[in-house]
Amino acid sequence: MSDMPHSQQDDEIRLGDMIEFVRKGWKVIGSCIVLGGVAAWGVAAFTPPKYEASMLVEMEQITTSDGRTGEVEAPALLIERLRQPSAYTKDIADKCGFQDSSYAQETLASIVVAKAPRSLTNVVDFSVRRPNQDVAKGCADALFEMIRAQQEKLAAPFEENLKRSLDNLRKRLQENRDFMAKMESTGLYQTVYLAKRDELVNLSAKIDTLESALLKNHHTRLVTPIYVSSRPVEPRKPLLLIVGLAIGTVVGLMLQLGRIVFNKRK
Repeated sequence: MSDMPHSQQDDEIRLGDMIEFVRKGWKVIGSCIVLGGVAAWGVAAFTPPKYEASMLVEMEQITTSDGRTGEVEAPALLIERLRQPSAYTKDIADKCGFQDSSYAQETLASIVVAKAPRSLTNVVDFSVRRPNQDVAKGCADALFEMIRAQQEKLAAPFEENLKRSLDNLRKRLQENRDFMAKMESTGLYQTVYLAKRDELVNLSAKIDTLESALLKNHHTRLVTPIYVSSRPVEPRKPLLLIVGLAIGTVVGLMLQLGRIVFNKRK
């Protein structure tokens, strides 16, 4: 044994000490582990289950009067907006099961999870957890309708401006056509036509562009139907059990160490 390296001897001594430590305190350590497991099981058994409703929402698409298209609001802006309690109405709170809560809006702002998928620039992924499947589905439905109504309100001025621009272009085009019709009976028709031709072509092209853009506009919509988990997502029983056993082990080791220290001081 004397020829063994000091590091190897130290390792053997430490391992032996650990084994002896556990052997002497196995009852305390084992009891704490069992108690930790029982406590974790109790928490899992008495924690109300929660079901998760999730959905992918595509932002409302708008077109400006100059033909540019885009979302009525950036997904990041919507996510931040829904983190504010003021974004939610009493109707949403009622449908999410908070009829009797004095802090319904604050609670909603904390339980609605919104994130932007990396591969999609105009979509937001939403999820919300409630005590049963029906309430979870109703809450998600109400949340989508709220977002749709809010974005429709944001988009209204842009759509009205686009329609106004389109009406003005159509009016100008009709005025030019009426003027050309009057010139047919005169000898100036060919000259007027050449002078107005580029303007007529330009107006027609702008009208076609805005009409096409107006057709491309769409309201806020679901990319996929709302999905509600078939099983509770909370409590996570296996995780609670592992945590309970781990805490029980740590507490047991600390108690045994405390016993040893206390006995040495006696």
